[in-house]
Amino acid sequence: MGVQVPAYKNLRGVLLVVEGEHDRLVLDELWGLELRSAGVGVVRMLGTHNILATVDLDFIERYLDVDVTVMLDNTRLERLSRSGERTPEEKKLLHLRRAAKERGRNVREIGLDRPDIVCYLSETAVRRLHPTFTSWTDINSSRPDRPMRYKEDWLLARHGVDLTRGARVREVLDLMRAEGHRPVGELTQKVERFLAERSEVCP
Repeated sequence: MGVQVPAYKNLRGVLLVVEGEHDRLVLDELWGLELRSAGVGVVRMLGTHNILATVDLDFIERYLDVDVTVMLDNTRLERLSRSGERTPEEKKLLHLRRAAKERGRNVREIGLDRPDIVCYLSETAVRRLHPTFTSWTDINSSRPDRPMRYKEDWLLARHGVDLTRGARVREVLDLMRAEGHRPVGELTQKVERFLAERSEVCP
């Protein structure tokens, strides 16, 4: 199965499906309490190539009374409604939409603009741990056009910023919490909007 799911047998809320372990880690470390309080379980799909498994999870219908929301990096939802070039993640999301419609399943979507969840980590915190780091704007503007699964390796090789392992990402997250640094970009806004919508459904 392409989606790793912990024991959510008693979950009554939303299953939030993310791309990989770093996505799950960032959400859990920064918003874990709020997500759990809102009845949200975060699971990873191990890459967008497994996205169609999201609509094939039989245990959702058999054991869980939950809605499903998918969060993808490198995805602007407004681009999906018009013709033109799309990112690999956006193309996969279109496949998911079609598959969900065929199965009569409603899957909600959250698109993140930046190419990877690590690009929302506080620049101040990353720079404290990796002095060669400049800014996410500089790094993303110089990023080569290559599959995103190589992104963290390239970040290390080109800029000396090691975010290839969960332990390294956790170091940045720990520093962010200790010093009160917030994520950059629109991540906070989109997560808090998602939580606000959940509170309206389950006050």
